[in-house]
Amino acid sequence: MLIRGAAAADASGITVTLPADLDPAVRAQVLETLGAAGASVAEPAPVAFDYGALTEVGSRLDAALEALPGALFRFAELLATYLSLWHVLIVVVALGLGLVVEGGVRRLGARPSNGEAPGDFRRRLTLALWPFGRDLLAIAGFVAVAFALGAVALSSDDGPGRTLLALSVNVVARMLVLLAIGRFLLAPGHPERRLAPLSDADAANVWRVLLATLLLLIPIRWLIEAFATALPTDPAAPLVLVLGEILAVAVIVTLFWRVRTPMSGLIEHAFGRGRGEPQSPLIGLFARSWHVFYSAIAVLRVVALAGEQFGAGLPADPRASGASFTILILLPFVIGGVDAWFKAAANGDRERTSGGLLLRGSLPALLKGVVLLLGVALIARSWGADPFAAERGVADAIAHALFHAGAAVLIGWALWQGVRAIIDYYEPLAKAAAQADAPGQELGETMGRKGSRLETLLPVLQSAAYTVIVVMSGLTALSALGVNIGPLLAGAGVVGLAIGFGAQTLVRDIITGMFYLMEDAFRVGEYIVCGAGKGMVEKISLRSVRLRHHRGPVYTIPFGSMGTVQNHSRDWVKLKLMLRVPLDVDLELVRKTVKKVGTELAADEQFKDQFLEPVKSQGVVDVDDSAFIIAVKFVCRPGQQFVLRRHAYAKIQEAFQKAGIEFAPRKVIVGTETHQIDPSVAGAGASAAVPPVAAN
Repeated sequence: MLIRGAAAADASGITVTLPADLDPAVRAQVLETLGAAGASVAEPAPVAFDYGALTEVGSRLDAALEALPGALFRFAELLATYLSLWHVLIVVVALGLGLVVEGGVRRLGARPSNGEAPGDFRRRLTLALWPFGRDLLAIAGFVAVAFALGAVALSSDDGPGRTLLALSVNVVARMLVLLAIGRFLLAPGHPERRLAPLSDADAANVWRVLLATLLLLIPIRWLIEAFATALPTDPAAPLVLVLGEILAVAVIVTLFWRVRTPMSGLIEHAFGRGRGEPQSPLIGLFARSWHVFYSAIAVLRVVALAGEQFGAGLPADPRASGASFTILILLPFVIGGVDAWFKAAANGDRERTSGGLLLRGSLPALLKGVVLLLGVALIARSWGADPFAAERGVADAIAHALFHAGAAVLIGWALWQGVRAIIDYYEPLAKAAAQADAPGQELGETMGRKGSRLETLLPVLQSAAYTVIVVMSGLTALSALGVNIGPLLAGAGVVGLAIGFGAQTLVRDIITGMFYLMEDAFRVGEYIVCGAGKGMVEKISLRSVRLRHHRGPVYTIPFGSMGTVQNHSRDWVKLKLMLRVPLDVDLELVRKTVKKVGTELAADEQFKDQFLEPVKSQGVVDVDDSAFIIAVKFVCRPGQQFVLRRHAYAKIQEAFQKAGIEFAPRKVIVGTETHQIDPSVAGAGASAAVPPVAAN
């Protein structure tokens, strides 16, 4: 009203200084009103660090230290004055009878371990639910019996006895709930219903440490809450609460360090690929140092409690650190349970389809990611940064943006896990199908093998899917963070156009490769001959193909340089052998002999599956000066032709030797003209050639 009234008058020349911590919406409205009135607004003076707050904290701490001995004495005096031996005896008896009832109900229907081997997660969960429900019922029985007995025995008591009873039952019941959760997850001595993926020794070790920790925490918590109830306004109360919390945190941190090894395996199983398997660096680091991180959270709780009790103005909240602590402990178990549930479902489901594989790979990753994301969101909310708030401050807006960006990354990660599930399932099948045609062949014996189109396309599809998912998830996450991706997309288009003009060869290679793959010109494992080289296809990328020559060298050939492709590994191969036989050979005998060789090879266990048409003679196809040229042909599976040709030559040579058929060697016939020579001339020539013999 004062501002509106001032706005009605002329406020020229007036300078107003607004508080620095004024709400932004109110500040904008005030600035608008003052601007309409002609007033000017001065920037608030910088706020100096308030050393007085530290001085006040020090004063309170000194006062608490001075009052601590007297407070402890008064606390003991109150216990001795208001709590008689009768009160203590009643509470102890009530707690004892309640624990007896709790133990009896918990053992109701309990069966010793029958040595049954652990089944899948769903089976173990089914077996664990009944004991867990029985434990909760036993705790309810403990609370009911303890309160009922205490109420009857303390009916005439006005306050202290009932307060002691309520406090004691509350502390013990909370510890019993924690023990029930521990039995539910660890199931010591019962591996058939153990939910945590731990060995018997690890589960027993964790259970013993947990039991000892809770037995130590019961008196610590009881003393802290009893002091807070008895002397809530005492100057030493903040110090007593902080010291008690330090003791409790020390016990909890000791628990973390004692169970760090088995819990590391649990974290690897929940967030990674299983204990002992290769992990991502982040998961490996968290699994190795989780106890340090959790210990820091516990210490932060002490710091937060100290700030709250001594008024230090620290941003930490003990309730927030407690919520963070609880969520971080439960996350590995919940995520591990989701993972184990879906693994059990996958093992029991025999049907394998692309849609089912995509769902089976994406859904577990999505649910685990949702659990993790909600856990982080709840932790942020407990610290005052609520991503779900309708009216958001700065911290809420940051948490909201990060939450939506994390959701975008989560969806992309889940899709990628689904794609990986499809590829991991079909890749070995494709390789097995491609290698079934030429089992046991050594390198160099075959001219490639019949490839699988799926085996060829899977690496290319994997790279393309990865690129698309990463780009789309990244852009969506940037948009959720408030980045305007419109100019980014426009700039990417311009850059892509420039790259397209500047790298025309690269574009040509990629597009040509797409058409080669669409037309199924070659596959991984096939032997091809192209304009730039020849060899067996080893790998196909977006830009090039890698060929292994049969003598060993590797060619990396861009698709744009391949030209016409000759594939030697498709469907069938026809091979012709040229044999030379003498001109006087019995051609019918040759035909029958070759046919016999073909029959023997077709019946051979080693080669019969490789022949599509047997070895047979095609008769005389040519003749030269010294031999008939006889053609022998056979049709076989691709990649085996040279192995079969070697054995066919050997069998033909052996059969020809038995049949008395010789191979005709190549001959050169030289013709000369003939003349009659006079005998006297020949004799004279001979005499001239032989020197005379000297007489003795």
